[in-house]
Amino acid sequence: MTFDPFPDFEALAAQGIREVVDCGVYSSIPKTPTYPLITVKRIGGVPAEMHRLDVANLQIDVWGTTKSEARDLADEARLALHGMEGRAFSEGDDSGASGDVGSGFICAVDDSLGLTWLPDPVTARDRYVFGCSVFGHQYP
Repeated sequence: MTFDPFPDFEALAAQGIREVVDCGVYSSIPKTPTYPLITVKRIGGVPAEMHRLDVANLQIDVWGTTKSEARDLADEARLALHGMEGRAFSEGDDSGASGDVGSGFICAVDDSLGLTWLPDPVTARDRYVFGCSVFGHQYP
């Protein structure tokens, strides 16, 4: 028996955020960053049902030029992720997701870490962090 790999829910989540927020959304901070910016990283998660339903635990970091800007963008990004529930993505569609993310369906998005004020000592920028679990599977 063969199984298809799960879609890249990290890339799909980043695309969903890009559709809503007015700043760069990346998998890591660019070498020459322009603020504000957001990073989306998969930090774990295991299939809830082997080969059928993946659960991607995502960490979203939001840097702003001010604390209030970072918080507002974090709110927008969180709402964008929740707005992806019930959405299907097909290879070659106009979702704009970069890379080979595969075809996928996002069943649910749950908060796993609420908005957390976490000033960044490396960049000396204002930052909020939050976490979400994205439940999804292959589509169709």
